[in-house]
Amino acid sequence: MRSSPHRKAAFTLLELLMALGLFAIAAVSLANAINLISLSVAESVEDVEVREQLRGVLLETSRNPNLEEGSRTVSTGRGIICEVEVERLDLENREARTLDEIYEVRVTARRELGGQRSEFIDSADTLVYREMFGAR
Repeated sequence: MRSSPHRKAAFTLLELLMALGLFAIAAVSLANAINLISLSVAESVEDVEVREQLRGVLLETSRNPNLEEGSRTVSTGRGIICEVEVERLDLENREARTLDEIYEVRVTARRELGGQRSEFIDSADTLVYREMFGAR
């Protein structure tokens, strides 16, 4: 018995199915990786936007010449709520003299999840000497 030369050069059905299976696994893995990368990038962009909004609210509040103690809520859009707290501090210098008109400004960003629930995102705070901006 002689085998024909065409049979030696051809792929069998089993080899073809194995190759297609490997290709399918690789394609699905690559699609999954691309999806995870795009989700990560979208989340990073959202985090940067929230931090910029937080920074803007902190600057706006701390530069207000009529800064007063208390708390308020600022809606920055896209479901983000910033809670602003201003508290007067009683600080003393090295000579034990009280420093007047120094405030701590704290801004906390939260995402509304629906109903009464919210998720903490980030917070920032700073100290403000009120007379620095012209209020007397």
